[in-house]
Amino acid sequence: GNWSVTFPFPTSENSNVTWASGETHSIRLLTGSLITGDKVRTETASFTVVPAGVTCEDGQILVSDTVGGQTATACIQQNVSTDAGSTITVTGTGWLTTDGTAGATVVLKLASRVTPTDSDFQFVHTGAAGDEILNHPTNGTADPTMWALIQADADGTFTATIAVPTAANAPANVGSDGALEAGSKLIVHFQTGLLTTDTVHSFDSSSLIVDGQEYSGDVDGEIVECTATGAAEVHIESADGSEFDETTGPVVAYGGTIRLVGSGFCNNDPAAGGSTIAIKIDEGAYSHLPSEIVNSNAQVWALVDVNSTDGSFDVEITVPTEGESAGGTTPGFAMGTHTLRLLTGSLKSGDPIRTLETGPFTVGAYQPNGAPDPVDADSLTDANSNGITIAQTDTSLVVTVPGAVEGDWIFVTPYATDGSPRYPWLATWYRADAAGTVTLPLAGVTLPVGTLKVAVQSGNAGESGTLLGWGWLTVASPPAADDGETAVVPQPTATTTTPNQPVYTLTSAVYATAPDNVPAAPFDSDEGLTSDNVGTLTAVQDGTVVTITLPDSTAGDWVYLYAYSDGTPIAVGWIQIDENLQVRVDVAALTAGTHKIAVLDVDGNLLGWVTATIDEDESTVTSADDDSDSTAQTTTDSESATVAASQSGLLSAADWWLIGGGAALLLAAAVTVLIVTSRRRAATNGGQQ
Repeated sequence: GNWSVTFPFPTSENSNVTWASGETHSIRLLTGSLITGDKVRTETASFTVVPAGVTCEDGQILVSDTVGGQTATACIQQNVSTDAGSTITVTGTGWLTTDGTAGATVVLKLASRVTPTDSDFQFVHTGAAGDEILNHPTNGTADPTMWALIQADADGTFTATIAVPTAANAPANVGSDGALEAGSKLIVHFQTGLLTTDTVHSFDSSSLIVDGQEYSGDVDGEIVECTATGAAEVHIESADGSEFDETTGPVVAYGGTIRLVGSGFCNNDPAAGGSTIAIKIDEGAYSHLPSEIVNSNAQVWALVDVNSTDGSFDVEITVPTEGESAGGTTPGFAMGTHTLRLLTGSLKSGDPIRTLETGPFTVGAYQPNGAPDPVDADSLTDANSNGITIAQTDTSLVVTVPGAVEGDWIFVTPYATDGSPRYPWLATWYRADAAGTVTLPLAGVTLPVGTLKVAVQSGNAGESGTLLGWGWLTVASPPAADDGETAVVPQPTATTTTPNQPVYTLTSAVYATAPDNVPAAPFDSDEGLTSDNVGTLTAVQDGTVVTITLPDSTAGDWVYLYAYSDGTPIAVGWIQIDENLQVRVDVAALTAGTHKIAVLDVDGNLLGWVTATIDEDESTVTSADDDSDSTAQTTTDSESATVAASQSGLLSAADWWLIGGGAALLLAAAVTVLIVTSRRRAATNGGQQ
């Protein structure tokens, strides 16, 4: 039953179409109708057209992809061994930035399947010595499925030697059954696009030959040829088909189901059927428990294999249960409004790269999710103030909203004198009491100095973000200390300091009497700084100088400051509490956004923390490629990561949902940690999906 055939390459002279370099085509083989008694069969094989003259050496597999007139190729060692310490050699050409002036950053992943009838899985690094998990090059997000991270040379070429995965590298949901053996499937997935400057490629190789035995081929059941008639689309419907409020979406219980309906999700090759879709909750904010994962990436909550003629599907998605028990999530799934993110592009060969967000669904009682879009400060006039009154006590801000009833959701945003919105309470919503007032704590809060407009917005279902009114709030400048001490968040120069040795500047010579030890940061990330440890500290901010009041301290005491930028601690140094029970810190060295400043006593105990907001025009951080000022200061490592992420972005068309361990910086986290402000607009700068 063996045979082989060679046929002419289609051209304009012998065919109704002309094939071009980079295109993917397929051959379909059919039996059963030409000879009586012949078995009915249908088999399809796909291939990519490569430029003339592109070849690999004997014993290598050639793969190629053309995007935007650029063709990227790779030659992969075809025969691999499962012996301990075995490797695979990969060489590449044409891996460039979109302008062709530099080499791109290339991600390699390795995939397999337990049997020909199973679905593919991706091998994962374990984190053990010699099998380290790789991080996203701009935001540091760990992704165990990223097998290799390669920086191509300036001409787009690279040579890499990667390890053959062992049984320990099979993901938890596959276990030891995923160990490679003779005849196993083993494909290499290529991906570029981590930096927006890179040309985006996403494609797979054919299977390598493991231990001298060729892979027998996938058996994916009855695949329906799929041709989409329109762009991919998805939306949520209630399980019973009933109507629901657009703000809340359907309201479901923990462990219930929501109905997901979509269309247009076809593979690039119609003969390959529909796409394989990965689904995340709230941009990957929640992960499966380790014992219940459905994909190498625990943030993938569900998978959908589309098998229809038009790429449509209608499936039920199970909502997580409460807490971190069976069916739950890490962290525990919160009540309130959530969304789903659908992603395709690397789970099935030939799938186009897509990222779509659904509308909302709500678990339990409704509550708004995330900060509302800010209003324009200039639009706040007498005509829409609506009688809002604001009173300030030593510990809180009391806002009275005429017409508000008990339980109404309220969001309060003060606007600095330049019109930029500030988020001293981050993304927190408050509920009105029976008198129509909300009480906002001042502990851990930093307010800008001046006469401020304070906007009040509704978060009730169906009217989230609606302006309810606004009022005035005057924040006086704090009294100046006699010695004028001001600590400065450091920016190291070209000669960096040794670890744990802060760079600091103070205007007072008495700083020499400070303790000589450097206490450890209270937490490795600002997620540890919560309402439970905010303390009694309050603060006001005048420009880039934050004045922190420590009401329970004693004048003359020393405190140590840590500034958390992009979530990580930066040592500021010791500073002495003045006669007004205050200390000052200049935060101009931080990137634009909202940051946290932790205050420690001489024994290293956390006294509390406050926030500081830097506008884009106030930050002294400059990018590495900004040569407009040769004396520009450099940044710390953590600040550099923030700058790089803002310059290059996360994955655009390629997206980080599968390449990165989880959607890079989660949008929910971005709202609470890095709310960037500008003249008349605030945006959560948490990266792409």
